[in-house]
Amino acid sequence: MSVGGVCRREAPKPLGQHGIYVWDGNYCALAVMGRQGLEPKGGMLRVGPVHYNTAGETGRLFDELEVLVKSG
Repeated sequence: MSVGGVCRREAPKPLGQHGIYVWDGNYCALAVMGRQGLEPKGGMLRVGPVHYNTAGETGRLFDELEVLVKSG
């Protein structure tokens, strides 16, 4: 599986270089990943924004995801 042509396992690296921390895997949600056919593929990329993230931080996440997708 990929994010804009970038392997799901590799996608966290360029985002992390810009201070955006995401992770890949199944997050202990084996049944959900299995039903979606993602467990055999190793899961998916996960972003975990919470109530203390600012609108600016969220916007930066989307900007960096856009760059990642376009570069892939």
